[in-house]
Amino acid sequence: MPSITRFPAPEDVRNGMAIVVCAGGGYGGHDWKTHVIYAAEVFHPLGVTVIGLKYRTRPPYRLDNAGIQALTLTDA
Repeated sequence: MPSITRFPAPEDVRNGMAIVVCAGGGYGGHDWKTHVIYAAEVFHPLGVTVIGLKYRTRPPYRLDNAGIQALTLTDA
């Protein structure tokens, strides 16, 4: 399910800046912890708010390469 989640920097260091992190995973899933949570840990001390984006991934059923390619083009 696509979503946007905001991880605001602490008020005492917040500087008005933000970054959007699109969690990687090769269209098969999201590596949320490694990309988004880690980014928040790194950027919060600098006063930067982190916004995590969960995009739509492939359906859970198996597809061959041609099927995956055709499906990804529907998102373009």
